[in-house]
Amino acid sequence: MKSESKLLLLLCALLLGCSSSDPEPMDSDDASAMASRDAGKADAGKADGGKATPGNEPDGGSSAAAPKGGKVGEFSFKLTERDEANDVPAVTSFFGRVSDGPAPAAQVWDKLDEADGCVLTEPRSPFCPEGCGADVCVEDDTCQAHPTAVGVGKVTFTGVKSASGASEFVSQASPQLGYNYQLPSGLSLAYPAFEDGVPVKLSAEGEGAIQKFTLEADGFAPLVLMGAGDSGLPLDRGKGLTLAWEAPAKAGDSRIQVKLDISHHGGAKGKIECDVDDDGSLVIPASLTDKLLDLGVAGFPTVSVTRSSIASTETAVGRVDLKLYMYVETSIVIDGLISCERAEQCPAGKMCGPDKACH
Repeated sequence: MKSESKLLLLLCALLLGCSSSDPEPMDSDDASAMASRDAGKADAGKADGGKATPGNEPDGGSSAAAPKGGKVGEFSFKLTERDEANDVPAVTSFFGRVSDGPAPAAQVWDKLDEADGCVLTEPRSPFCPEGCGADVCVEDDTCQAHPTAVGVGKVTFTGVKSASGASEFVSQASPQLGYNYQLPSGLSLAYPAFEDGVPVKLSAEGEGAIQKFTLEADGFAPLVLMGAGDSGLPLDRGKGLTLAWEAPAKAGDSRIQVKLDISHHGGAKGKIECDVDDDGSLVIPASLTDKLLDLGVAGFPTVSVTRSSIASTETAVGRVDLKLYMYVETSIVIDGLISCERAEQCPAGKMCGPDKACH
């Protein structure tokens, strides 16, 4: 199982330029936390034929009951802004994958508090005294098997611009490539590949137990985060965290998701996640940020801001999303915290610890 997973990651890296460090889309732990937190929300896809609606979680959608529970697949278009420092051009990437069940999460995130569209959680590792073998312990005394990738037949996308000017392409997965849906050979996408307010449509012909389905999500303008500067954004006790970005020219289906993680390199102690209107600003209240600081900090704390437009539908095996998204990550500045990679980056008399902070 491990060797197969490594092979799939290698194929992804070679074919798509994937990075395991990308914070979006959310990993299975984050998705599980959101599903647990918001269980019972109405399915975004059923209300309006698969069009994204406010209330979707940051990882892509509703937690309405599914045959096996939760999200089982996603087709995503990701915008990545130009990296000036390394002279890397802006790109639009695409990837799709559907499984026969939800991915197990080895870590559970329990809610501690919430306010203004934001939730503070802390991690908990379930315990299964008998062990789970190749499966995953997802709750005390509860094991869950890893899902198997499946095909959904030929998938046609429209409203997506290629570098050559075409606005439609077809993706076909195969068991030889782990049922990963990718761009056809020789095709590259424009940046941005979709237009603000113009819908991107997905049409899957279906395969096996999964019948044909369609999804539609509106495009949006690239996300521009403001006020961070070269040093990052300050996080001070009693003041909360203020975020600002360029709002859309007109209100649409896009949402903003925020993930504030200030202890990642020391072993995650907590995080704040928000899902709010795309109106240009957000203040994460001090009632949450002060509690997050109390849980502990580590070197190189960050906040990521994601703009997304998501459509969801239920299939015979669970929920599948069409997700258009772009995230921008910036550093967090905390009084008294000095981040480091090496001892010489620390003041005299202090050492660089395993949590990448000077002590």
